[in-house]
Amino acid sequence: SDEFYDVVTMFDVIEHIPDIENYLKDVYRIIRPGGIFVFQTPNARINPLFEIVRTKSLTAYKDYHCSLQTPNSLRRILKNVGFLDVVIEKNEIDSEFNRKKLQRYFGPAGLVALEIFKRVPLGIYPNLWGNCKKK
Repeated sequence: SDEFYDVVTMFDVIEHIPDIENYLKDVYRIIRPGGIFVFQTPNARINPLFEIVRTKSLTAYKDYHCSLQTPNSLRRILKNVGFLDVVIEKNEIDSEFNRKKLQRYFGPAGLVALEIFKRVPLGIYPNLWGNCKKK
């Protein structure tokens, strides 16, 4: 139903939707005025590097990560859809899950990479976390 939900969340979803702008128009449609959209998605500037190593293919990730976004592209899409007060920020990535994942694919260098990524600017941070409001 239109304007039914107070909050809609998407974690690791945006990157899998081919026509993300039209999809987010539907998200906007179902949120009540003043409602909030909360999301997390991989950063298009970093995720392909990990996926290339993980899949051992230069292009395989494009089949399932067909809509990777940068902070600027995601902000632009959300504003085009009509969302206000768009916040995109870094969130803690140093978790047991991420440590094991990086060690599995990169060995000890994965933990070094994790320490480096904790200090990089949002533009090259691995994950984009954010929220925005409906008018």
